[in-house]
Order: sequence, then C-alpha cells, then structure tokens
Amino acid sequence: MSVNEIVFAQKYLDLINITSPKVLSDNYSVPISSVKSPGDLSFRKLKVKAVPPPRGEVQIQVNLRSIKPPKFSVDYSLSGKATIYSLKQKLVEDGQVADKSTIKLMNKSKIAGDEVSLEDLAKDNKVSLVVMVSKETALNVQEDAEPQSELPSRVITSQSWTKIHQLLRDDLGEPEASKVLDRWKTSSF
Repeated sequence: MSVNEIVFAQKYLDLINITSPKVLSDNYSVPISSVKSPGDLSFRKLKVKAVPPPRGEVQIQVNLRSIKPPKFSVDYSLSGKATIYSLKQKLVEDGQVADKSTIKLMNKSKIAGDEVSLEDLAKDNKVSLVVMVSKETALNVQEDAEPQSELPSRVITSQSWTKIHQLLRDDLGEPEASKVLDRWKTSSF
C-alpha cells in the first residue's frame, strides 16, 4: 500500500466518523475547547422537501399579435390552465375576431392545437403567439342570402325504384330489400 492510499483511508475513516448518527437534544452544545477532532462534532441532518410549484395556479402573461388584417396586438394575464381554445373564445368576446373557427394561433411557427394549455407553451410565465385570421368562407358570407331549396330538381321515376329494388333483392333477399326500399323512399335526401 502506498502512502497516498494510507492517507486516503485515514481521511475516509475520519469522514465516516463525522457523519455517524448521534441523537442530540435541541439545546445540545459543546465548548469549542473540548473539540479535539472533527469526529467530536455532530451536525443534524437537514430535511428539505422539494415542493414543485403547483401546476395551473401560475399566471401567464400572453401577448397576441396578428400579422394580417385585421391587425391588432393584445396582452392578457391568464391562468396556466387556460387552453388555446379558451384564448380563442376570449378574442371573440373582446371583439378582436368575428368567429373563433377562423383563428389559428402559432407559437414558434407551429400551430397550437385547441387542447394545449398555456402553461405548456410558456417560458418564464410568458408566451407570445401570432394570430392568423383566415377569411370567412363562402358559406359564412351567404348566410344573409336567401336559403336555396334543397329539393332535387328531378324526381326519381318508378322505373328507377324498380331497378333499385332488384339490386337490393339480389344482395339482401326479398323481405329485407322491401323494408330497405320503403325506408329509403320515405327518408328525405
């Protein structure tokens, strides 16, 4: 055994003696003059519980800005549990956008889904999102117009019903084919 190994072993044993468990009272004290080696000192072990911050109770600073018309920039302070969907609803309620189905919120060039919470997107309790508002579809624009008739302009002839009945009878058999055909004739399409 070399000298370095012996010195190491002695220091190691001294460290073990320092950390040996001793039960001390709360008012235990030792005069400094009586301490002759580190093994005479004893320290209580500290019990520290690491408590993670509660999820959802954090307030997130949200900055929303649009880059296309209608251009706007809005700041909100919302709960970390708030979702992208609730943020879209808030934009509609505040009158920034007419319809939440036309809104897409982007974080770092990626579209955020409606179920994503702000806490998942936030960094240092802040998140900045780009708002993309698509133009209203033709269906939304035509809502004010008079509704068009949904009835077909042509009527199915009895010859067509006979052909359909024959096809159904070949596949399903007679009693079932008649039932299906009767249901189909009475249903609106």
